[in-house]
Amino acid sequence: MIKNLFNNLDLNLLRTFYVLSQERNMRKASKRLFISQPAISQALNKLRHHFDDPLFIKIPTGLKLTPYAETLAAELSPVIEQLADIVNQQTKFAPETMDTHWVIAISPVAINALSAPLFSLFKAAAPLASLKITPWTQQTQSDIAAGKVFIGINYPVIERSALASEKLIELQSFAFVRKKHPITTQYAALEDFAGVEIASMISPDWNDEHSLALDLMTQKGLQAKIGIRSELLDTLVKITEQSDMVLPHTNLFPLHNYPQLRPIELLVNGSAFHIDLKAYFNLENQQLAAKDWFIQLIQQTLKKVITY
Repeated sequence: MIKNLFNNLDLNLLRTFYVLSQERNMRKASKRLFISQPAISQALNKLRHHFDDPLFIKIPTGLKLTPYAETLAAELSPVIEQLADIVNQQTKFAPETMDTHWVIAISPVAINALSAPLFSLFKAAAPLASLKITPWTQQTQSDIAAGKVFIGINYPVIERSALASEKLIELQSFAFVRKKHPITTQYAALEDFAGVEIASMISPDWNDEHSLALDLMTQKGLQAKIGIRSELLDTLVKITEQSDMVLPHTNLFPLHNYPQLRPIELLVNGSAFHIDLKAYFNLENQQLAAKDWFIQLIQQTLKKVITY
């Protein structure tokens, strides 16, 4: 009965053989495979035993293949190259040729600033594809897990088990007030806002039942209260323009659209206060090239829209 040489062959050994057949030098093969020369020698001994052939013979310039090894290497070459193409294809992504429909969910705190510029960059890179931008809701995490939403953008939330996340950018916190607000400084500590009413932006899954600004002030024993809460930025802006309310936000706030407001840099314990903006996606898409492309596109958009 003819011995089946493949069934009990360690494919790592076959890769070592293939690289050795190309390099014909133990040191070069070791460097290319990221393993030590003794490990190469040990693998070669196993290969010789498996194939019952010397395979390589030492010569002054390196290694010479035996006739059996020459034939084996010639027949393996196209097979291994095809296998490499299959594996490497998983990391290739050509947005200019894709015609897929994508759905992105963005938190209310970011959707006004990101939507239009993100769409512009998307269409420039992927003219055949389509993009739907939808607000982040309390259903969004379930939609990401179910594959209905590809990527969600929000402040840090408690992730469901099927989700993973990546940090997009670190945002700086500001308080936005009307131009003639009693607080006239460029910088202000929490203590300077004691007694104010807060126009609180709701970001579902992040602050449905609380206000971070109010929480920080309460921790310091400062008096403040919520004047209004809404997911609609335009509503909060109009109220802030007509009152002494303070609208906490970040440097993602599209200030150029609201010339009647001005930013006050918020200081907490003497330092600028920061918060992360994150991308959320299905854990199954962790290694997907399209996911990496979208995150890079979002980060590129963020760099364009954050100007202060």
